[in-house]
Amino acid sequence: SLLESFLAASSAPTALYAVYQGRWGFSPITTTVIFGIYALAVLSALLTVGKLSDHLGRRPVLMTAIAMQAVTMLTFTTAGGVAQLMVGRVIQGLATGAAVGAIGAGLLDLDKAKGTITNAVAPMLGTGSGGIASGLLVQYLPAPVHLVYYALLGVFVAQGIGVAAMAET
Repeated sequence: SLLESFLAASSAPTALYAVYQGRWGFSPITTTVIFGIYALAVLSALLTVGKLSDHLGRRPVLMTAIAMQAVTMLTFTTAGGVAQLMVGRVIQGLATGAAVGAIGAGLLDLDKAKGTITNAVAPMLGTGSGGIASGLLVQYLPAPVHLVYYALLGVFVAQGIGVAAMAET
C-alpha cells in the first residue's frame, strides 16, 4: 500500500548508514543527528500539514508527498556527503508526515473499522519491511547506495500514477 511504501522508504537508508560512514568518515553522533532530523521533520509535518488534506483534498496532498518522496530518492542516489543525507531526510520526513496524515484520514473515510486496523498495522509492516529489504539489497546486490533508492523511486512513480487516477474522497 501507499502508506507502507512511505514507511518502508523511511527505513531504507538505515542499512546504508554504515556504508556512508565508511565512505565519508562521519561519527556515530552524526548518524544520530541524521535520524533525529528525520523524526523532527515527520513530527513537524504531522503537526502542521496533518489537516491540510481535509481542506485541499487527499489527492493533492498525496501527489505532493509522492513528488517530494521521489525527489528524496534522487537526493539519496546522488548524495556525496552528510549535508545531502540530511537534506534528503528532511524532505523525506516532511513527505512522510504529509502522506501519513492524508492516507490515514482517507482510509477512515473509506471504512472506519478497516481504516483503523490498517492505520495501526501498516506502520509496523512498512518500517520493518523497508529495513529488511534495504538490508538484503545492500548485502547481496550490486550498487548498494543506488539500487534501493531506484527501486523505491519506481514504486513511487507507479503509485503517483495510481493516485492521479483515483477519485477524490
